[in-house]
Amino acid sequence: MTHHCHAHNCTRSVPPKMFMCRTHWFMVPKDMQSAIWRTYRPGQEIDKRPSDDYLRAASAAVKKVAAKEGVTIVETGYDVALKTRERARQGAEQ
Repeated sequence: MTHHCHAHNCTRSVPPKMFMCRTHWFMVPKDMQSAIWRTYRPGQEIDKRPSDDYLRAASAAVKKVAAKEGVTIVETGYDVALKTRERARQGAEQ
């Protein structure tokens, strides 16, 4: 299974448990790096079930790196996943 850096438009291959390639990871501020590691659960890259907190941290990091590269991202795939989960929760409550 091929896994790529999560930075916007980066196609570098990285191990599945790594969030970004070295170049992009070092563009992520330390507090955001800490948030990603704090919310990361070993195995989430296999079962594809990261927490909402991880999705929020990942989205913020992707947006920050994109901004440093001169790109504005309004909504990441992580934001879409969070919205999908929220709709599912709301539907389950009805």
